[in-house]
Amino acid sequence: MRRILVASILLAIILSTSYSLFHPGFFRVHDFTHGARIAELARAVADGHVPPQWSKNLGFGYGMPLYLFYAPLPYYFGSLIYWLSGSLVLSIKSIFLLANVGTAIGAYLLGKRLFGTFGGLLVSAAITLAPYRAVNLFVRGAVSEAWGIMAAVWILYGVVLVLEKERRGWLVLTLSTVAMLLSHNLTAMIFAPFAALFALTYWFFTTQRNGRKKIEFTWKPAAILLGSVLLGAVISAYYLLPAFGEKSATQLETRVLTSYFDYHLHFLYLRQFVNPIWKYGGSVWGPEDDISFFLGFGQIVAAAITSLAVVHSLSKLWRQSSGNFIKFIKKLVSKKVFVISMSFVFLLIAVYFSLLKSLAVWDSLPILKYVQFPWRFLSIIIVFTGLISAGSLALIRSSAKRFVLWFVLITMMFTNLHYFRPEKYLDSPEALYFSDPGRIATQMSGILPDYLPLALDDEALPIRSLELTTLNLEDIHPEVLIDRTQEKLLKVDISEDKPALLQIADFPGWVVEIDGLPVEHATSEHGLIQVDLSEGHHLVGVRLGSTPIRRWGYLLTTAGLFVFFSLLLNSEKKDKRAQ
Repeated sequence: MRRILVASILLAIILSTSYSLFHPGFFRVHDFTHGARIAELARAVADGHVPPQWSKNLGFGYGMPLYLFYAPLPYYFGSLIYWLSGSLVLSIKSIFLLANVGTAIGAYLLGKRLFGTFGGLLVSAAITLAPYRAVNLFVRGAVSEAWGIMAAVWILYGVVLVLEKERRGWLVLTLSTVAMLLSHNLTAMIFAPFAALFALTYWFFTTQRNGRKKIEFTWKPAAILLGSVLLGAVISAYYLLPAFGEKSATQLETRVLTSYFDYHLHFLYLRQFVNPIWKYGGSVWGPEDDISFFLGFGQIVAAAITSLAVVHSLSKLWRQSSGNFIKFIKKLVSKKVFVISMSFVFLLIAVYFSLLKSLAVWDSLPILKYVQFPWRFLSIIIVFTGLISAGSLALIRSSAKRFVLWFVLITMMFTNLHYFRPEKYLDSPEALYFSDPGRIATQMSGILPDYLPLALDDEALPIRSLELTTLNLEDIHPEVLIDRTQEKLLKVDISEDKPALLQIADFPGWVVEIDGLPVEHATSEHGLIQVDLSEGHHLVGVRLGSTPIRRWGYLLTTAGLFVFFSLLLNSEKKDKRAQ
């Protein structure tokens, strides 16, 4: 009976956050480039460009190394659905739906491990039904950030499993680390310190006691913990190394870290967390944003109840310790109480970083400028608010009271379901979500210029004509023998020596060959590949090769996968022997 109840509530949580996705149409979000990203990735894979790094048609038709820098995991799944179904809209819906399913299940497993079955359901409802997740999915269209929140929940669950010496804990933590790093590197960056502190404190409170005077640390789970995270990072190295090491070769600094994307314009005010206003606009300076940062009535009430329960429990423990701080700390060695207390600490830190009061810290830490929006810390806030929400159940002894409280709180959280819907459905979704190469080059490139190669001057160049492969050899009409995302081959016949401008944005890794021999090439004044051709017949080839940092990434990823599957195989053998 309990299993049926749990499954029913989890299904209700998932459907409450996903019902809008079952509408036959689709809707507009702020970032409506998902269709182009999925189509370009699918096109690259079909061309044999694996792992995909280059987008053939974004960058105004001259190409852009999008998948070297923009975390690709959601789009891997989206392109798979697109390949299987042929429907671009369905593929976009699928990555939205996967974010909801993964978050609900992961939050439940985490909460159940910490607070029991009802606690797990409450944590799942609090995180999955958080209004900020609705903002990400149905207002901003920030599906990668939604996947980042999902991965964060699974990382905490993996940490708990490892430190409680579960055999498959390393597997959960490794895979969830990979999922985080390949889904949203900004969420990974701001979540990492919180995850490390959570692991450190949880490790402290899962150590074995040696008598009454000393806590003896168990180092093996800590080693497995660090090893699992490191293994996840190594597996992700093919993306991580160039993403951080080659971003200076793009226009990131000038395109997405200035003007509207300047973090100075997007700090929050405390009252915005409790203001239930709901709009589909954008973030502006001051407290009058046309977008909601509401925490949710159920989440706020649950946090308030837990706060009172924690204060009551701590004051009781203090009295029992007769005011002796050492005795108080020893009595505090209760996993549930400490997890709740630390969740409050993490919550307050995350709230602080979202407020204007933290401006001095933002200005002193240059890396934070890449976060762009201080309110992104809501991703952290809703995770720890979810853990806090279940704290009241852990601190109340009466089963009847716990059940009544659980029922009231989870019912209140379901009041958030009306946020999980779009402003309106489009009459023709194909107007925004399309795979046509020409339309992607002309209509999407200006919306997604984040990672244009540094030298590309899109204002001085016309949008690339798909019928031509060079800009200055039109009179020769070169024959295109191969035209793939990662390689081109042209047959030309010229009557005099002249330079040729290929319609490809130059970027580290491009190699030019003439008649099968590598030749030096230059970058034109507008950022295209330029090569000198001599009189006569020639085969001109261009292919996207590796750079030293990419080769190191491939090598590390290969080594990481070898270690991962070796460990997995060894674990399977141990399980069979144990049976």
